[in-house]
Amino acid sequence: MIEHKIVIELDPIYKTKKPHCVVWLNDNEIINQNLKNPIKIEKIINKLDNNILLIKIKRSERDGFVVRNEPKQSIKIKKISINGISIDPCIGNFNTINNLYISDDLVHTDDLNLNGVYELKIPILTLQGERNKKMKSIKKFNQKKINADVVFFGASMTDYNFENGKPPISGKDNFANMFIKKFKDMNIYNLGLSGSTNQEIIENVKYFLKYNHSKFIFIQFISCLGRQIKNATTGEIYRWSLHLNNSKEDSFIDKFTGMTPKDILDYFVHLDIIPLLALQIPYIRQVVNEIEQQNTKVYLISYFKQEYDVYRKAFPNNIAPYFDINPNTKYCLDNGYHATPKEHEEFFKNLANFYKKQVDKTSKM
Repeated sequence: MIEHKIVIELDPIYKTKKPHCVVWLNDNEIINQNLKNPIKIEKIINKLDNNILLIKIKRSERDGFVVRNEPKQSIKIKKISINGISIDPCIGNFNTINNLYISDDLVHTDDLNLNGVYELKIPILTLQGERNKKMKSIKKFNQKKINADVVFFGASMTDYNFENGKPPISGKDNFANMFIKKFKDMNIYNLGLSGSTNQEIIENVKYFLKYNHSKFIFIQFISCLGRQIKNATTGEIYRWSLHLNNSKEDSFIDKFTGMTPKDILDYFVHLDIIPLLALQIPYIRQVVNEIEQQNTKVYLISYFKQEYDVYRKAFPNNIAPYFDINPNTKYCLDNGYHATPKEHEEFFKNLANFYKKQVDKTSKM
């Protein structure tokens, strides 16, 4: 059973008249009271309707007395944490209503100093997906009875071919292929595939482990803003991103989330990725646990700093070194946020040293 841990900390600010507060998690009322002291709400949720987490806070009791005598009366949202990951409260919507001398408005703030309702809606974009057609058709992704030392899974960063870049760079390898060449006496596979989403990568890992085994697995994730979505009516699969304008796809229902792509977009302010990733943590943890139950060590690779920091906090024992990329290089800008040959080489060196240390630890156990 997937569980999501929600923590909300509220701090009332007042002199004599306490602000009133009602808090809901989805449709469940958690508190309904005048706030006298700071309060910490901790809840475990294992059922989220319509794949959505909704945090709603209604603040009231800013009447004429408060306007005249306590203009700083407020409820401060000190903290919102989802599955151990801190969320910036200011990405939520605060609809101010029923305030003397002030028109209703919509603001983004953690300081509820007016009457109104604060809402933070986050869609749960699980890791449920399918292996894509290319994975199903290429022989190397469908091998069986392999007993490997190391297997790499990922998308374009693991599968990158520099001869296809702008400009082409011949004679250069991606980090995974450099790793294979260095440890040439070992049984190592590169099962990365350019264009894959995290869902497709995970499904490929599961398929491999159903028929094979590896002592170590490295999984290179793309940003959680990129997704595989499936038209529930036609079965057509798309590679979709919150960064893109997907207006032609607004009307259909995604089989994996039960929402339209437009519904997903409508939940976000500033395309903040941390809430999305925080709600994916239990699903990633489930995958990590399933892999390690097969006597396999698994490590996650990320080249997006914000997401890497979340993985490092959530999975301190299952995170590879950071794949450090300078997003301002001409090569990165010309090639859709991909590392240069030098950056691949530096990461390969760090990963090789990391791998040796993990092998040493395993041999001493």
